[in-house]
Amino acid sequence: MDYVGGVNISLTAKEADYLNKTNYISKPENRVVVNGENHLNGDQALGYCRIRHVGTAQNEYNDIGRTARCQRIIMALYEQNKGRGLRFFLLGFRRIQKLLPQGSVLPKIRHQRDFAP
Repeated sequence: MDYVGGVNISLTAKEADYLNKTNYISKPENRVVVNGENHLNGDQALGYCRIRHVGTAQNEYNDIGRTARCQRIIMALYEQNKGRGLRFFLLGFRRIQKLLPQGSVLPKIRHQRDFAP
């Protein structure tokens, strides 16, 4: 999330209030979201995806609401980054691979041709 520069998401007043008052956003200095449009970093986006006890704007709660929030984050990330080149994402994927333990099940991607079906 932070690699791509964050994501723009609109929050309801209840979602913003909940995120600012709970530890769903792990770093207290990031608990500054507001009602309406927000540019979320990785910590804030993860906290947003974790919400279960506050309904979404479509009044979805519990796991349904959590799933809907995850889908909103993924779709917003896609829409905001679809114009970037494949090289950008390959470099990001390599950075992620370095954070994973040895023997990870993720494939070793070294070149664009590795994406070919």
